[in-house]
Amino acid sequence: MRTHLPACSRHLDVAAVDLALTLSAARLGRWGEQAAAEHLVDHDALSIIARNWRCPHPERPGELDLVALDHRRRVVVVVEVKTRRQAGRQDGALAAVPARKRAQLRVLTGAFIAAHRPDYRALRLDLIALDLTRGAPASGRLTHLRGAL
Repeated sequence: MRTHLPACSRHLDVAAVDLALTLSAARLGRWGEQAAAEHLVDHDALSIIARNWRCPHPERPGELDLVALDHRRRVVVVVEVKTRRQAGRQDGALAAVPARKRAQLRVLTGAFIAAHRPDYRALRLDLIALDLTRGAPASGRLTHLRGAL
């Protein structure tokens, strides 16, 4: 049985959201990953140890967006980041991780653990969703679901 820790949700800076809404899809993804990394460091006191990690084995395609260490709880935290424009029209970023993607993330997490052998034995897979909406003013919300995957 999976246990979920309390979710964290906060509004994003309007000026940052205005800028993000002008970016290409690839740049928007990188912007979201940077915002998520800053959230993990500033709000959760985690240390980022890997960004956009790709498994060296070609039979395991895909990447882990962020891998962090929670030193207080001695937990390796793998984070999938989803950033979406016009979140209301697309059910938001939280709806963007289907079962197949969750299974792929678990396989990649196992490969990361095997390759890097972190000292921590506990593991958590989180989702950070950044939902951006155009408007006057634009709005954005970061939602961090701990243990959601």
